[in-house]
Amino acid sequence: MVLKRFTITMINIFCTHSPSSHNGRAKLKRHNLVHPLAVMLLADPQTDILVSCLLSCCAVIPAHMHGFYISWVYFYRKREVRRGLHPGGQKTFIYSNRVLSGGASNRVVEGLKQDQLFLAEKRDMFSSSGQGPTPKSASDKPFTQKVGSHRPS
Repeated sequence: MVLKRFTITMINIFCTHSPSSHNGRAKLKRHNLVHPLAVMLLADPQTDILVSCLLSCCAVIPAHMHGFYISWVYFYRKREVRRGLHPGGQKTFIYSNRVLSGGASNRVVEGLKQDQLFLAEKRDMFSSSGQGPTPKSASDKPFTQKVGSHRPS
């Protein structure tokens, strides 16, 4: 996963502009094909790639920001799925289910969501039944020693 993350980041950083040529039009075409490559490797061939292409036509900085944003969300959610947690819901400006689910299948994501809902219901039942842990009293506090003072003997 570290190698994949490094590769995506390097593509996003270094695949911006090709060396300048006399024909600015050809330069723009090559730039538009290479820059969305980082998004294309992570996202399904859907709206995210179109947004990345449009942003790379407009300017380099917004295209970089979009590419980094998609890669950050993808790898964060992938880590959440590996931990056994539901990756979360919809994010702004991300339209690919593959990115939103962290690369996991819909079946796995739905199972994680059901597990999380079950645990939340169980926790709510446990806390509302009054069987939860009782709060500590003042006498249960651990002894803390102030700086410069000594313990009584």
